[in-house]
Amino acid sequence: MLLSNGWDREMRHRAAENFGFEFDEVDERHHLTSDTYEEDALTLDQYLERAVFFKKRDFSPQRAAN
Repeated sequence: MLLSNGWDREMRHRAAENFGFEFDEVDERHHLTSDTYEEDALTLDQYLERAVFFKKRDFSPQRAAN
């Protein structure tokens, strides 16, 4: 995501609305995890597991990617 905002606050809000999850909860977990991901110490799958899929969701990571 070079030269882009990537998964910025607005995109996280849109994802929360689209997939029906609590924005504040995921946003907090994003802030706790994003530095580690950006330092390349986590894979994208690991980041998503910690930030979004830390509990059962009505959608899968595969559905979210489409």
